[in-house]
Amino acid sequence: MKAPRAYDSSVQNLFTTEDNKTARIPVDSQQTSFEENRQFKFFDELDIPKQGGSQVVYYVESANPFILFNRMISFYQGGAIYRIYRDDGTHTVPSVTPANPVIPVNSDLTDSGLSVHPTSTITLSKATGINIFTAGSGPTTGISVRAGTQSRSSSGSIGPDDNRLGFRANFSGWIVFTVIDGLNDNSVGEYELFFEERF
Repeated sequence: MKAPRAYDSSVQNLFTTEDNKTARIPVDSQQTSFEENRQFKFFDELDIPKQGGSQVVYYVESANPFILFNRMISFYQGGAIYRIYRDDGTHTVPSVTPANPVIPVNSDLTDSGLSVHPTSTITLSKATGINIFTAGSGPTTGISVRAGTQSRSSSGSIGPDDNRLGFRANFSGWIVFTVIDGLNDNSVGEYELFFEERF
């Protein structure tokens, strides 16, 4: 008996193509949200003065639920303490201005069939200064990141991780970088976040 053609199957969405000769069942680990154009990222350069108490603070807001896939922090000079706080009204906080926009990871609409790319409801605002954020309640997560020195191995980055975090609709919170005391130079590096948004 001849095998059914892929595009005649009632489960054709399981195949990679409608061509019977090349159709395969996909086995890659890519999230469906990539093809559905629901993945977004945020990138910013960090430059934190060496003065004690120097901070870079981001305020995050989202109307939709979202999943934080991973974060990447890298310092090639200096270092900082990284903390995340819920916006629960207990913190002393700075005035913020718009930061870099959240942008699509996949701008190709071929798979989703959408006519326009969804617009993310996730926004980040930013402030810099000395001791501009004072915590009330404790942080929900954090890490210290510092660049390597001379011939020593660098501990200056955290890469993509498998520790996914889910956030409810109408979430708001604070991301705080505070310089490590006693550095000889400013702390310079990059910060990147990857999200999946639930529309």
